[in-house]
Amino acid sequence: MQIPSNHNHISHLLIRETAKEAPFNKIMNGFERISPVQSIDQYTKILFEENAKDIIVFEKIYPHILQNSDAVIEWISGTALVPYFERLGEHKSEFLEVLGRKMKKALPESPLLYPFRRILFSAIKP
Repeated sequence: MQIPSNHNHISHLLIRETAKEAPFNKIMNGFERISPVQSIDQYTKILFEENAKDIIVFEKIYPHILQNSDAVIEWISGTALVPYFERLGEHKSEFLEVLGRKMKKALPESPLLYPFRRILFSAIKP
């Protein structure tokens, strides 16, 4: 099994930061997407407690080379930003404009490395 684990990347942190600022916090009624993804230690413990055998749990980074911070926003527009877009309505472009400025400051490189993290694990059911 594998699951995304990029919730601590600067792009995701900036999404949450921007959502907490006016006017977006009011528009989205204080919404903040908190990732339900656990740590690799927690997944290992869960599998152990279920008496699983041959437990393997690790985090892997898939390095993506993107043109710039705008490309990062495009990348996360189909994932991390979706629940925000659903709540922003006509304010989506304004949110993206603010987020874009923050991203350019945080990720000024071109091209830039986007380290896409995933947790992978397997085990045998007893």
